[in-house]
Amino acid sequence: MFLNNNGVLELHEPDSVKGWLTGFIESNKETNEIEKEDVQDRVVKLAPSTLNNYLQSLPIFSEQEFNDTIKLDIFRDDKENCYIPFKNGVVHITPTNITLVPRDNLTEQGNIWESSIINKKMAVLDEYMVTQSNYFRDFVIYALKKDVVPTKDKNDIKLGTDNDRFKETLDAFETGFGFLIHSYQPSDEQKVVVFIDIESAPDRTEGRNGKSLCMEQLKNYRNTAFVNGKQFRKSMSDSSRFNFSSVKVDTGFVFINDLNPDFDLTTMFSDITDDMTIEGKGTNKLVIPKEKKPKMGITTNYIITGVGSSFEARQHIVEFGNFWNRANKLNIKPSNILGKLIGSDFDEQDWIRYYNYGFQCIQKYLRQGLSSQSLANYNKKNLIASIEGIGGNGQIVDWMEEWITTSRTENNYHIDGISIDKLYSQFQKDNIVESTTKGWDKFKFLDGFFDYIKSNKDYDWNPHKSDKGTTRYLRRWRVGKSGEQKEYVKIVSVND
Repeated sequence: MFLNNNGVLELHEPDSVKGWLTGFIESNKETNEIEKEDVQDRVVKLAPSTLNNYLQSLPIFSEQEFNDTIKLDIFRDDKENCYIPFKNGVVHITPTNITLVPRDNLTEQGNIWESSIINKKMAVLDEYMVTQSNYFRDFVIYALKKDVVPTKDKNDIKLGTDNDRFKETLDAFETGFGFLIHSYQPSDEQKVVVFIDIESAPDRTEGRNGKSLCMEQLKNYRNTAFVNGKQFRKSMSDSSRFNFSSVKVDTGFVFINDLNPDFDLTTMFSDITDDMTIEGKGTNKLVIPKEKKPKMGITTNYIITGVGSSFEARQHIVEFGNFWNRANKLNIKPSNILGKLIGSDFDEQDWIRYYNYGFQCIQKYLRQGLSSQSLANYNKKNLIASIEGIGGNGQIVDWMEEWITTSRTENNYHIDGISIDKLYSQFQKDNIVESTTKGWDKFKFLDGFFDYIKSNKDYDWNPHKSDKGTTRYLRRWRVGKSGEQKEYVKIVSVND
C-alpha cells in the first residue's frame, strides 16, 4: 500500500492510513469543526476488519502491466546512469560526469520511493576536494593495509600502500562499493560482494578489521535490509525460506553480516542470479524480478568454501588487511588516528565529503566494472577447506599439487593415464596416517582430487571424455577387455 505524493511513493500500513485520514480531515478547509470531529471520531472507531475491506477496493498498480492493474513507472538506474536523491536534488553519476540536478528535471522518468531520498543537502565536489579530510576514505585505506604497525601518533596514510596487493585491493573495494550503490543489475555481472579478512581461516576467526563498518555504510546510500548471518538457515531447512523476510519492495541493499563457518553459498545461488523470492511468516510470497532485485553484500570471518566456476562467477571478494585488528590489540581506537568516528561526529562538510567518496566509487565502477584482486592466498585456503574440510592442514592438497607437477609427467601419466587403483595406492602410501584416521577412502579421495583439478583452469580430467559431461562420473574412462576393464584417469595440463 502506498501514497503517490507528487512522484514520491510513501509506503503505508492500515494503521498509518488511519493517521493519514485524520490528518487529511483536519486540514480540510471546506469542513466545519463539528463535521471534522464527527468524521474523525468515525475513522478512529473504525474496526480493523472494516478498514481492510475498504482498502481492498483501492486501485492496483504494477510495473509489469499485469491485467486489471494501472501502469506504475518507477525511476531506476540503468547501465551507465546512477541516481541518488537528496533533500535539495538528485546526484546524477555517469562514467564521465557527476552533477546535482533538480528533482523536477527527472519527474518524467518515473516515481521514486520515499525511503530512497537521503535526508541531507548535498553538493558535488571535484576529485581533489574529495581526498581532503575524508574520514571514511581514510578509514578504508587503513582497513586494507597489511602488516603495518599502528601507533597512537597519526600514521602516515601512504605507509603500506605502495605495493601491488594494496592497489589491487583498493580497486576491488571501490568498484565493489560502487557496484552495490548502483541499483542496476547487469545480466552478465550478478554477484554478491564479500568482505573478508586476509588472515581468516576455516577454523579460526579474525575480526575487527573494519569490513562490517564499511559494508554497513551502504545504509546511508540505499534503503537496507539487515540479515543476521548467524541465523541464516541452510537450504535443506524449512525455515530457510524466511532468510530474506526483512526485504521489502523498496529495499535497495541486503546486508548479510557475520556468516557462520559452515555457510553454504549454493543456498544463495538462485537469489544471486535469478529472481528473488521473499517470504515472511504469515505473509504472501513476494517475487522480485532479477533485474529489479536489491544488491547483496556479505561479511564473514571465515572462508566461504566451494570451488569451480559456479562459485567464482557469483562472488566479488575483497580481502581486508589487518591494520585495525592490530590497532585494537594495542588499544588504539580509529578515532585516535582519524580524528573522528565514522558518521558519529560528522558536520555538514564531513557528510558532503563522505558521500562524494561514494560517488567516486560509483563512477569508477561505471568506467571499469568490478576489478578483481589477486586471491592466491584466499583460493588456497578455500581449496583446503573444500577438499579437506574445516580443520584441514593442507597436507592432502599439497600432495595433490606435488603429484600433478612431478609424478604425473615423470611417469607419462599425462599421456598414458593411470589406473585409479594405482593412483589411490600411491596416495595411501604417502599419506597413510591421513587416509586411515580421517576416512579417506578411494571415493572420497577421487572426489577431492576431481575438485582440485576443477579448481585449476590449467588442468582437465579425462579431457577426451569432455563430450560426455562435466562430472567425474560422466567422465569415467575404462580400459581393457570386456569383463576385465579397469577405470583409468588422465590429467592433462595446457602446458603439457
